[in-house]
Amino acid sequence: MGEQFASAVGSAARASLADVSPDIHLPGPDGERARAELADRLAVTEPHRYSPDGFSFGYHYASSPLVVGGEEQDAISMGGYQERARAGFRLPHVWLDDGRSVLDVLGPVFTLLRTDSGVDVGPWGDAARERGIPLTVVDLPGRWPDRYPTALLLVRPDQHVAWMGGADARPDALLHTVTGRLAAHQR
Repeated sequence: MGEQFASAVGSAARASLADVSPDIHLPGPDGERARAELADRLAVTEPHRYSPDGFSFGYHYASSPLVVGGEEQDAISMGGYQERARAGFRLPHVWLDDGRSVLDVLGPVFTLLRTDSGVDVGPWGDAARERGIPLTVVDLPGRWPDRYPTALLLVRPDQHVAWMGGADARPDALLHTVTGRLAAHQR
């Protein structure tokens, strides 16, 4: 992750400071124009360089063999965090009705978040018990479809989404995959 951070900072700095006009040091209108152009560029590039959101929340394991449905992703960017659940990325935060953060209701090992109460999670509990995998099931209100776009989200202990999907899931194969026991195939 340190390499990703250094690369993101270096890339942002290069974008900010590339092709600075040599006129920037001149007095008068030419120097003023060059400084104004640089100031305009910095106004766009610098907030991203110093924004911790991408680094703090945007690091991911999307291409990990322990994540099902993750897609190849670029390394983190300083301002590139998206507040939408994606396989391999940290679960985005919301405040629940009782005042707790969704992150505070996650279990100590794996958590299955259900945003559609019509989806039967019994097979998940059965598969987890059969494999000795502690699993917490949490029902969420379905009012955040932009943030949590699927009926079920399986969240790892590190608060990263291991899998997202619906009622047609194969919990046995998915739990084997996300715990490193067997590779599951995404439908």
